[in-house]
Amino acid sequence: MAGQKDIVNKVLAYGNEHLRASYRDNEWAMFAYKMRIMLAYHSRDENELDAVALPPTHARHRIRVDGHVQDEARDTRDFYRALILVEKNPAEAQRLFVELAARYPGSVSHAINLTAASLEAAKRIQDPDAQKLAFLQALRAWESIEQTIPTAAFARVRNNVAGLRLMALDGARMDEAFDAAWARLEPEMRADIDIVTVGVTNARRRGLEERAVIMLEHARPYHMVETGKFDDAFERLLKAAPQAGLGSAAMTIPASQDDPAAEYRVHQRLRDYRASRAVEVLRGPGTPVHQFLMDELYDIAKEVMKRNLLFKGGNEPKRNDFFASLLQMRVAFLKWAVKEGRGGSSTVGRDAGLRDWTLENPGAGGEIAIFEALVLTKIRRKYIDEHVDKTVFKYDTSGHPQAYIVVYYEGGTPFLQFWNKYVDHVCNTQLRGLLPIRFSEPYADQNHRKLVVVRLDYVRDDAPHFVYHIALDLTS
Repeated sequence: MAGQKDIVNKVLAYGNEHLRASYRDNEWAMFAYKMRIMLAYHSRDENELDAVALPPTHARHRIRVDGHVQDEARDTRDFYRALILVEKNPAEAQRLFVELAARYPGSVSHAINLTAASLEAAKRIQDPDAQKLAFLQALRAWESIEQTIPTAAFARVRNNVAGLRLMALDGARMDEAFDAAWARLEPEMRADIDIVTVGVTNARRRGLEERAVIMLEHARPYHMVETGKFDDAFERLLKAAPQAGLGSAAMTIPASQDDPAAEYRVHQRLRDYRASRAVEVLRGPGTPVHQFLMDELYDIAKEVMKRNLLFKGGNEPKRNDFFASLLQMRVAFLKWAVKEGRGGSSTVGRDAGLRDWTLENPGAGGEIAIFEALVLTKIRRKYIDEHVDKTVFKYDTSGHPQAYIVVYYEGGTPFLQFWNKYVDHVCNTQLRGLLPIRFSEPYADQNHRKLVVVRLDYVRDDAPHFVYHIALDLTS
């Protein structure tokens, strides 16, 4: 912190010398003020915050909105004062954030921090019934505010929003709603330190130690800074023993003596579960295996795309090996195994894709899913049909309920144009008299249009057979 202050002071000295008394004097005055406010906030010092002089009146941006006066300088100080007070005096922080939210309707940062202050205040209530009611009121207040905020504003704070919602549901003891909200989270979000912390808190409060351990295992790879070592926040979480109490608004769990023997026993039991049971322990009741695997594969596909240049120039089989290896790493703690080159016949020819693999649970239930990968530079209908037919009929001699086709696209046509034609073809092609039912999937968000997914269901012998098509744009 001392180093940061030195840097800021040098910047301020330079600006005072070169920008004051210039045509940008007003801009500089406000910028310098905000920098001093930020330093005081990082020191968590209200006195230092109060000591920062307001900019001259002519430099302050002030407007009236819906009967409220927005004063940028005053409101900046109030905002950071409230942040400091969330842990020290949450009731006063609430009051400040209520005023700020009224002055700035539609501000997602004010709304989120108001909710955090409300949850922290609820945590300090001693009476259990009153505490649950306070958490529920905070949740309902947030849901009301949420309706007034543009959807686009949530993109950069979705983890914050999800974490606060989970914390409110946990505090209100709305465990069924908590499980449903958890199941909707993407895998990367479940690894966010605040989210996994409140998830572990909820699981341990309910005596679901198996679930807590699985949550931690899922998050481990995201927080590893080097082999066997994790970032400080995750290390504290790993050391936490089962806690009956709630987390704080900062979503931390007090560290205490852990019980390696108990965690070992949980792992041993988990490895004996069938796949469907293991997934429900991890994601909550009713979560299907095919959804769990698709979540994992979506994250893996992102990692493969980041390293695409490593697999150019004849190294495509290594790319597939890398994909399979990442999958193995993600499920190793369940004792599931990725096996390559098993199952039905393989298609041969130019761009004939790559080696196929299966996912097995040797300890309970055998094979879980099958995977097929292919490289495409254009729509090749017969070739695509052969691969889909393989996954649905030739490979599926053991009654697999789910299959995954990974498409590596390396063509010249724009990716989404290729993808639309691909989906149109597979959705409208009968396989041995079966026409699939299409399900839209939430994985292809608007911010990641180089990785898309569609799910097709084929009904065979009165049972659904899920086939996911996952396409990666590897043209760049």
